[in-house]
Amino acid sequence: MRKDKLNIQALVELTILIGFSYLIYDLLKTGSVLYYIHPKMVKYLLFALIVLILMALIKLQRIFTYGGDIRIRPHYLIFIVPLMMALVLEHQSISTSSANIRGVSLDSIGISKGVTNTSNETYTANYYKVDNRIILKAENYMTQLSEILHNVEKFHGAEVELEGFIYREPHLFDGQFIISRTILSCCVADAENIGLLSYWEAEERLKDKTWVKAIGILQSSEYENPQTGRRGVVPLLVILELEVIPEPTNPYIYP
Repeated sequence: MRKDKLNIQALVELTILIGFSYLIYDLLKTGSVLYYIHPKMVKYLLFALIVLILMALIKLQRIFTYGGDIRIRPHYLIFIVPLMMALVLEHQSISTSSANIRGVSLDSIGISKGVTNTSNETYTANYYKVDNRIILKAENYMTQLSEILHNVEKFHGAEVELEGFIYREPHLFDGQFIISRTILSCCVADAENIGLLSYWEAEERLKDKTWVKAIGILQSSEYENPQTGRRGVVPLLVILELEVIPEPTNPYIYP
């Protein structure tokens, strides 16, 4: 075999393999990988990194074996272009940006039958408060919100605290918005935004995508899903206290 010339094809393939290996390594090292996949999937990505490194070592042996064809094949662009974009662009969550594309659901877990209280009524803060405030945290968000959605009447009057980003739909009344979180079951491809319809009687209008911490009293409201046309009673959080907060380092909820 000729050893005096490089195998260009093998060199390009080796560079691609090294590039993807470095990308995965960097995502794992910095923790940015959690912007794209569920923590339970990290082990599979680690396995993929090992496989890529082994493939690169095998390809390394072919670099000085003359291949006879020095042209760079166009199909390599399928790998090179996304690799360069991934290495250059900043890694960030899709939490707030996905709401504009996929919307925010109030009934993905299930629309409940509960106390009717039309959404254009005037709300006040004179409601019964339960002894213990319900705090929606990352570790109990799905379980607790599911319980609330299925039992609106049971939680009517309960005091709730939660964090999330503001999202408004065109058909909502003045003062109404959704405090939403992004649920990541596997990866960003199946990300879903789920939230709690809220009402805040204040002159200040906060911008969409603003992260807030809210404390309020649960009521109920008629709601129609603009995508499916489905109507039902959903919880309505009448906000008593609202505080603007920075976006969490990792804003996703992992069920």
